[in-house]
Amino acid sequence: MIPNEPAVNGEDPASSAEQALFTISAGGYSATADAFARDPDTGGLWFLSMVGPQTALKAIWASLLKQPPDAAYIIRGIEGMALSEGS
Repeated sequence: MIPNEPAVNGEDPASSAEQALFTISAGGYSATADAFARDPDTGGLWFLSMVGPQTALKAIWASLLKQPPDAAYIIRGIEGMALSEGS
C-alpha cells in the first residue's frame, strides 16, 4: 500500500496500485513489467523493463529473442486483462 495517498473516487489506493501493475509471461516464466512500450499498429514490443528473479528475467529475454520468438503476454492488474498475444 502506498502511504498517505488519498482515495480516488472512493477507491482504496492499494487497489488502484494493484491495477497499475503489469505482468509479462513468456517461456513459462513471469515477471513484473515496470515499463514497456508497444507499436500501436502491430502491437510489437519496442521497450521492456522487468523486475523479478534473475532466472525468470533471463528466461523471458531468451524466449523473446530466439527465432521465432515464443508467445509473450502482458497482463494488467489482478484481473488479468491481456494487452498482447505475443509473437
